[in-house]
Amino acid sequence: MMCRIFIMFVVVFFSACSPFKVKVYYDERFEFEDLKTFCWMSGCEFNIQGPSSLSGDTSIVHSFMKEIKSHLIAKGFEYNDETPDFLINLHVVAFEKKVGGYTPYHIYGRENDFTPFLSEDSYQYLEGSLIIDIANYKTSTVVWRSDVIGYTDSGKGFSEKTIKHVISRALRQFPPE
Repeated sequence: MMCRIFIMFVVVFFSACSPFKVKVYYDERFEFEDLKTFCWMSGCEFNIQGPSSLSGDTSIVHSFMKEIKSHLIAKGFEYNDETPDFLINLHVVAFEKKVGGYTPYHIYGRENDFTPFLSEDSYQYLEGSLIIDIANYKTSTVVWRSDVIGYTDSGKGFSEKTIKHVISRALRQFPPE
C-alpha cells in the first residue's frame, strides 16, 4: 500500500515539474466539430523574437511549422491551402537568461574555508513563450489559443525534441471536447 502511494506521489510530482506551462483559451460557443481542414494564416510571417542566434534561424520556424502540421494531421485534420476551415498563426518570443552565484574556491582538490576567494558559477537558459492561434477562416476571428510558457537549456536551444514536446503540449487540448 505504501509503495503505491509513493509511486503516485512521484508521478504527480514529476508531472508538475515540467518546464512548460500551458494555458488554453477558446470560444465555447464555436462549433469545433465542423473543422476538417487547415492552412497557415495568409500573409502571416511566423517569427521568433529573441537572441540573434534564434531570430535569424529560419530552420527553427520551419521545424515548428512541420511539427504543427504533422501533429494536426495525426489528429485527423487535412492540410488545404485552397479552402481551409481554420487558419494557424504561430509566434515565439524567447529571452536568454543567466543565473549564477559564487561558490568557495577550491585549492588542491578541497574546499578552502579560510580564503575570501570565490569562483563564479553561472547557468544560461532560454525563457519565453510560444503562442498558437487558430482562427475561423470565414470570420477571421481567433477561436482557440494556446500559450506555452517555459524555459529550455540555452545550450540546446530549440532542439527537435524540444519542439516536438512543446507542440505536443500546446495542441494537446485542440480541439476542445
